[in-house]
Amino acid sequence: MTTKKERYVMKHEEGGREWSSIITREAYLEHCLEVISQDLIMLEIDIEDSYKSKKGESSDE
Repeated sequence: MTTKKERYVMKHEEGGREWSSIITREAYLEHCLEVISQDLIMLEIDIEDSYKSKKGESSDE
């Protein structure tokens, strides 16, 4: 018995160009994890900066 792999269409945009590619479920989930990880890092930086500004510290220290 063979299983059909799920496929997703991923849209890309770079330098004003747009295109789509078909990717596997695994590749899609990997991409999602990367995006979520980057968002969490940015959120952590924003929280640290906000905390420092409330304490009157510079974020460059």
